[in-house]
Amino acid sequence: MSGIVSILKTLWKAEEALFAAQAASEKPEDLIGRVHARIDATPECQLAFKERLQDLQAARSSDARLSSYVDRYGIAGLKRYKTASGQPVYRVVAETFPGHINNLYFLPQTSGNVLIDAATTTETALRDLERAERLLPECFGQAFCIEDITDIVLTHGHIDHFGGLHGLVERSKARVHIHELDFKSLAQFEERTVLLSKDLGVFLRRAGVSSERALQMEEMYRFGKAFFKDFEPQSALRDGDTLKGMRVIHTPGHCPGEVCLLYDDILFTGDHILPTITPHQSPEHIAPFCGLGHYIGALKHIGNLEGVRLGLGGHEGEIQDVQKRGTELLYHHQGRLLEILRLFGEPRTVVEVTRIIYPMHSEGYNHLLALLEVGAHVEYLNDYGLIRIQNIETLLHEENPALVLKRTPKGEAFLEKPYGILEEEKPSNAF
Repeated sequence: MSGIVSILKTLWKAEEALFAAQAASEKPEDLIGRVHARIDATPECQLAFKERLQDLQAARSSDARLSSYVDRYGIAGLKRYKTASGQPVYRVVAETFPGHINNLYFLPQTSGNVLIDAATTTETALRDLERAERLLPECFGQAFCIEDITDIVLTHGHIDHFGGLHGLVERSKARVHIHELDFKSLAQFEERTVLLSKDLGVFLRRAGVSSERALQMEEMYRFGKAFFKDFEPQSALRDGDTLKGMRVIHTPGHCPGEVCLLYDDILFTGDHILPTITPHQSPEHIAPFCGLGHYIGALKHIGNLEGVRLGLGGHEGEIQDVQKRGTELLYHHQGRLLEILRLFGEPRTVVEVTRIIYPMHSEGYNHLLALLEVGAHVEYLNDYGLIRIQNIETLLHEENPALVLKRTPKGEAFLEKPYGILEEEKPSNAF
């Protein structure tokens, strides 16, 4: 992912140098050369960027090609969409943390200007918002000024989606809206961060992480969140609410208060459904309304939604077929659950299973995410009685020992004939 982000950032500089009245410090041809060099050094990115780079080079030859390029790809991370009824939507990218890109969406309306999600206060995120203020009028003829935003709607309570709230609201006086289950993620942010880190510590010890390492991971979880202070939103959203022409659809799992927002025929999917990334899962016993069961149910809910032409997520590009992508995510988790269930043919801890499933993520924050992802699947299997704790006596007499789990007779029979979410056969696109 970091290779793609590096290429994108250089590509955006080249686009700005070509299309913006105030060119970048480097010549467009030099920037295009740098994009070529980075693509050549990152083979997995070659196919994804080859056609776009060819179009960028061709766009230098005429105004018509320039206009065509902007319509297809946007410019410097900014892109314009239109709903079936002609309502404009603008994507604004922001590098919220080093190498981590978020999509914000700007909806200009006669009743006020709406911003979906709020990025962070990092230098790169602030730079990208400033660039949007400059380039949207220049390249799209659309005024965009933070001071003119009247409403900020948050797709969910994760720091890369709401970390910039204090600064944005100070400049705009905008009203902030978030689902009621994530309301306290902002209003009681410091309290919730501490409590979650402590519950995380219990999970890690029971997963088989040493006490010393678990404490380090608790601190790692809290690190990066210290810059945000409690913030009281103006409204708590509920499933079925209508706000600024958007229908609120509660889709818990990745986050307790995750919502998708249906705006005419465009669905803002937040982190619930993304084009290529499999949204991260964590056990519900750490954060209620997270967990794989909620996520699967929410995927099926969106799968039954009618009238969606295009999905726009919190990261990456467009989702051309939301139902198809939802089916792919169901199939992914189906396969992962069966893979983990087979591993419990012999007694194992969550740490041991994680080493097998994610051998490349053995250190740092990615290791923590991998443990939580496996933990969510193990929790699901245990909830359905397909695995069970083998050392329950140890749990009775020790504080948070490493739990050893193994397949149950029900789990053995289940592997012979999976059903429901765990079917071996790939489900249809209709869910």
